[in-house]
Amino acid sequence: MMMRNILVSHIWDQIDRNLLCRDRLLLYFYGTAAILHVVLWGVFVANLHTLYQPDKEFIALHYKVGIGPDFVGPWYYILAIPFLGLAVLAGNMIIGKHTYHHEKFSVYALSSSAACIQGVLIWSLLLIIKANLF
Repeated sequence: MMMRNILVSHIWDQIDRNLLCRDRLLLYFYGTAAILHVVLWGVFVANLHTLYQPDKEFIALHYKVGIGPDFVGPWYYILAIPFLGLAVLAGNMIIGKHTYHHEKFSVYALSSSAACIQGVLIWSLLLIIKANLF
């Protein structure tokens, strides 16, 4: 019983010392970025039938208005967008954790940029899906 209370106390201390529990603004920004990242994966999975078509060998991965598709590749190259979003989110959180005590403003800028980047990646994925509908 004593060991269990010590373990629970230790876990509670770790949660209490967590950066996101202490700073609500960071919790808001990183929470928004995490939700947008889940939406990014949801958009990818929901439109997988558009991107993966067995009769098409390549899909348009970049589209210019005046020229048309200028970069094509296999459908799985589109996975770079959600994984890039995950790398940005994880990288910003790691850098923010190590710089929080030295420069809080830069951590706030990193956290807000993570949410903005997730939004831009969602938009780019939607545009690539739209370019491959025709």
